[in-house]
Amino acid sequence: MKKKKNPVTMINDILFSIEKEVTWVLFLAMLILLVIQVLCRYVLNMPLAWSEEICRMLYVAVSFTGAAIATRERSHISINILPAIVNGITHHDEKKTNMILIICDVIMSVICIAFWGWLTVILTNYTITVKNLNTLTPAIQFPQYLVYVACVISGALIVIHYFLNMIEMFINKETMKPVEDADLAEVAADGKEAAH
Repeated sequence: MKKKKNPVTMINDILFSIEKEVTWVLFLAMLILLVIQVLCRYVLNMPLAWSEEICRMLYVAVSFTGAAIATRERSHISINILPAIVNGITHHDEKKTNMILIICDVIMSVICIAFWGWLTVILTNYTITVKNLNTLTPAIQFPQYLVYVACVISGALIVIHYFLNMIEMFINKETMKPVEDADLAEVAADGKEAAH
């Protein structure tokens, strides 16, 4: 029997699936446009003036929505030595280790929420300023502020994912998995070999 998901996980998963689909569509559009540009430039000797501009906009959107996806999956680059250290300090007491790691995860989540919230507010203010200036892109005369809207939306999604991930952590009562001592010793041995 399949375990029923809690509402927080369901919301997080729905946002995640929408983000993945949007990112896939934007990436596919960018790829198709790049192929068309290469064919026009090198086969037909008629380069498209507007394709580079659209590809740049799509690249920004794909990058920022990808960051939101990575936040949901918890797949951003991280240093995961903390679980091994905490595991050693607590003498492999799983309950104590898990409690300390949950506290560390909460602190990290609060810092990330504050940072991305602040960055999103700054990006929102900048987007409004650019909109008020009525700036257009050079080649296709597209409103410049729309490029920054993707950054603002993705920043808000990142904040939402950090918040929902933190709530999920409390509901599921689990966090980062501790690295086993054997794995840590293996890593240390590999490091010594590489140094010689």
